[in-house]
Amino acid sequence: MVPALVILYAETGEKRYLEAAESLIDFAENNLLRDHKLYVNETDSVWFGVSAFFAMGLGEILRHYKNVLSKQVYDRWYAIFMRIAENFNAQFVKATNSINYQAGAAGLFAIAYNITKEEKYKALAEKYEAVLDCHFDDNN
Repeated sequence: MVPALVILYAETGEKRYLEAAESLIDFAENNLLRDHKLYVNETDSVWFGVSAFFAMGLGEILRHYKNVLSKQVYDRWYAIFMRIAENFNAQFVKATNSINYQAGAAGLFAIAYNITKEEKYKALAEKYEAVLDCHFDDNN
């Protein structure tokens, strides 16, 4: 939802879309953030896999819509994105081998690498991408 709202803001210039995106991020920070520094799916949930998908959307905004965000918004969202990138792998490896979350982790770390150029994120993206390879047939 946040990426769609930022795209609408970029296309229309209507501040209400950016304000709605900021409100959604505030909600996540205030209601879904847990001690492991990741978001849970619902306020009464313990599952945090949604953090990868949330971060992927946020990372794409940072990559492609930096020019429409104020420095304050960009810096805040960048800090949130990096917090998720820094904490996701440590928590995730203990949690699941579900293919959709493996794909989400690969995407999260690929975007983190594209934003930061830090090799550790490239290595993590490649690690999770390799896990996905076993799910393809010989013809890919």
